[in-house]
Amino acid sequence: MGFDKNMYMQFIFNREFEKADEYRRSNIPKKLYKFVYLNDVPKCINECEYENVNNRKIKSIVDNKFWVSTYDNLNDPFELKSIFIEEEKIKEYGYPVELVKEVLKIHREYLIGCFTTNLTNNLPMWAHYANNHKGVCVEYKVLSPNFFYPVIYEKGRHLSNKICMNFLSLAFKDMKGIITEEQKNDLELYGQLLFHNTTIKDKSWEYEDEYRYIIPKIAFDNKEIKGGTLLNTTTMGIEISGIYIGMCCGEKYKNRLIEVAKALGIKIYQMCFNDKASDYALDYKEITNN
Repeated sequence: MGFDKNMYMQFIFNREFEKADEYRRSNIPKKLYKFVYLNDVPKCINECEYENVNNRKIKSIVDNKFWVSTYDNLNDPFELKSIFIEEEKIKEYGYPVELVKEVLKIHREYLIGCFTTNLTNNLPMWAHYANNHKGVCVEYKVLSPNFFYPVIYEKGRHLSNKICMNFLSLAFKDMKGIITEEQKNDLELYGQLLFHNTTIKDKSWEYEDEYRYIIPKIAFDNKEIKGGTLLNTTTMGIEISGIYIGMCCGEKYKNRLIEVAKALGIKIYQMCFNDKASDYALDYKEITNN
């Protein structure tokens, strides 16, 4: 059956947060994929930055590292904009607009790693995220789903005046120690709804079938992180279980990736076009002579 966003959100609205969390974790796929864009490398007299970037990406695979981004380093400029406020309405209720705007910036305190379930049946993924099939796709086995979330695709944005104002009011009560148990549940509800701004995208991105690893920056002892950082896959609860070379990947990088697979003791595959299929389908074959 798979993940049902309506059931998941109903658990949250019912304040059944543990049920929602268990439902989410139980529906995270056992395997997820990450496309890696390998740049075209022009002929350079001196050191070439494009090649240096490619080398760093390949080294991160060898080192079992995974890149997680800050909110402002994601590729979609409309990321994390699924909720909005009406400033005039906020003023009518006597709330300080600037403070409410700060509530909307909670998503800035998270780091995000992006995965997909699409390996063979989605040509745009290989085109957009793997440089027109010249890159590579890394397969990860999910050992711990605790920080993984399915992306929910929706047609429109959500007005969040009430959510932001109530969150702010209850947060102040919590800070002063005058909050009731019922209000604590309400505070968690509004906090959950604000957090899920990090998991909602416009419906036009639905083809990606994205899953996200989301972790608070506070886990890094408030270390200043610009753009993102590399995390150990063990820390994230994943391990590399396969490498899929793009069908147009050059021999130089293909050979290097074969060596990477050897070093990691994992299988490696070559992507190819399935000429026998009635649709535009990709297939793959294991590279065994390595």
